[in-house]
Amino acid sequence: MGFLLFPLAFTLYFWSRGALPDFVRCVFVVNYTYLKASPAPFFFFDPRYGLSLIWQLIRLENGPLWLLSPAALVFILAKERKPELVLLIFWGFFSFVGVAAGTRFFGHYFIQVIPALSLLSG
Repeated sequence: MGFLLFPLAFTLYFWSRGALPDFVRCVFVVNYTYLKASPAPFFFFDPRYGLSLIWQLIRLENGPLWLLSPAALVFILAKERKPELVLLIFWGFFSFVGVAAGTRFFGHYFIQVIPALSLLSG
């Protein structure tokens, strides 16, 4: 039951300020509408954009991280399975899930992936 403490505190805060309807609208309704307006189930399947455009943008922004991280991933899975390194893999994977959740893959969405990829590349 302790996990309900923070959502309850958030709810009480916005309710006490008369902003609970705005909070609910901005957090749930606006995001749902945004996701519903997505051009395809996953942005990169949309032929108007395609993987080539996305790869071009990613390569220009964080190319070395995207090249070194898969090599580190193979090394970690093949040779060293230290718990902290496996945790880095999960962190990177779930960061990318966060990027993919928006289904639009704008460049600034990838900011949340950079820390995990940086540590993997190191």
